[in-house]
Amino acid sequence: MRIRLQQEKIKTSANKLGILFMCLIIVTTISFGQEHSQSGNNIIEFKESDYPNYQIVGVFNPATGQTEWKQTDYPNYTIAGVYNPNTKSIEWKQSEWPRYDISGVYDPISKSVQWKQSSSKRYTISGVYNPAINEIEWKESLWPNYTIMGVYNAALKVVEWKQSTYPRYDVHGVYNPETKKVEWKETSYPNYEITGAYDSQLKKVVWKEAAQPHYSIAAVKVSND
Repeated sequence: MRIRLQQEKIKTSANKLGILFMCLIIVTTISFGQEHSQSGNNIIEFKESDYPNYQIVGVFNPATGQTEWKQTDYPNYTIAGVYNPNTKSIEWKQSEWPRYDISGVYDPISKSVQWKQSSSKRYTISGVYNPAINEIEWKESLWPNYTIMGVYNAALKVVEWKQSTYPRYDVHGVYNPETKKVEWKETSYPNYEITGAYDSQLKKVVWKEAAQPHYSIAAVKVSND
């Protein structure tokens, strides 16, 4: 009787450990590929593409309080997402052809999202709305395989532009309201992607580079501050 009772205890403990292990696997699977940088109620979400040569983009929807993520349907295509406050929804657009870049910007004058695709293959394009002149400024990279990005500087009331120093390197810019400057960061190696977002609690820009070459990475600030 004592031996049987001991066996039952061992069996119950093994079952509990098995359930605990399964829960750990589930939590690990959900967490993989997405990280959070949290400070107070300020959250920055980072997410990498599932496969190489696929682009991922995340956009926070203030109407739903949720971040929407979208990855390209095919490799070597690009995708852009823009929140439209008029329709309270996120509009998405993918490039028509592979190795072409696409950018979208919400225009408060027409109350619609304006889209623009790069004129040539392997060139990048960036669009930024400038509230100081009520216009969208567009700029394309000077050469193929170079990354270009524009960021509005609220202090200077101008759009600042930066192109990567070398081909196949990525560059990203984020406006820091604390220093009233646009901070820029370029990848350490070719074929890597970098992203960043301003953390209002830490009062600094948080940066993250893709873990592997040819993978895409995106950052989304989900707070409303």
